[in-house]
Amino acid sequence: MARKRVGGPGNTRIVFSVLWIALGCLSAFYLFTLLTGPTAAEGQMAKATPPPANAEPAPAPTPEVPAANAAQLGAIEGTLQQLSQQLASLDERLRPIENFIGPAAKLPPSNSVSTKHGHT
Repeated sequence: MARKRVGGPGNTRIVFSVLWIALGCLSAFYLFTLLTGPTAAEGQMAKATPPPANAEPAPAPTPEVPAANAAQLGAIEGTLQQLSQQLASLDERLRPIENFIGPAAKLPPSNSVSTKHGHT
């Protein structure tokens, strides 16, 4: 009398299939709650309220710069100039790479951790 095998390769496939389906269902549920939750729309949409019909535009503030702020402004302008020089040098260093692989704007989007911070 032949023995019947218990388990086998077919059962492991079924177990993995069930686990993948369950994982897919959990992911879909999570995304659904993430996208339809009460806080999902608040962070993405600006609440626009129309101005009253008789509202006049607010006057532009007049710049008043005390002596301490003038010194800080000078330091900020110096730092801005240094940063501009650094960007110019980086641009010069990256120009040969762009000539080889093309402009960075035409590259596909990257999924690296460093580029995800700008998606808020």
